[in-house]
Amino acid sequence: MKKLTWIYGENVTHEVLTWYVGAVLLLFLLGGIYGAGEESNLIPLIRSTRRGREVLERSKDLAAIICVVFVYLVMAAPLFLKLQNIDGFATAGQKMCNLVNWNCESSITLGWYETFVFVLKFGSFLAVGILGRTLYKKLKQRIPALLMGSGILIIVVLLLLYFKRSSHMILLNMI
Repeated sequence: MKKLTWIYGENVTHEVLTWYVGAVLLLFLLGGIYGAGEESNLIPLIRSTRRGREVLERSKDLAAIICVVFVYLVMAAPLFLKLQNIDGFATAGQKMCNLVNWNCESSITLGWYETFVFVLKFGSFLAVGILGRTLYKKLKQRIPALLMGSGILIIVVLLLLYFKRSSHMILLNMI
């Protein structure tokens, strides 16, 4: 039976840095969605039209959600493929505690564990999307918001590396 040391143990650095690359990519893509209209001075014109602001905000938010899903799928695909290689997601009764080098008290099955991991990883990318949306709305410029968001993410990455945990494992421990 293979150990999941790449999730929790030896390759936490790789997992955290992969998340960071995806998060910065997401911030960059959100800059094109939320920052472009402010820099070109088209926003006052669009907002002055009838229901222009509602439609504009809704379309920007929808485009941002599509970007979050896209980046999540690209960044979660390697993890998904690694988990799939372990006995094809293993049997329903196989326990997570049998696979990780981690003293866990949970008795959830591997299938539920994998479901939680993917939902929580999506939650971490969604949190980055909300952070990016907030920064771009407050600062109204792409470069300062991207730099500030990257700085916040670097702090998060350093904390994750210090505690040797990936973002989804911290969230999973909270459940």
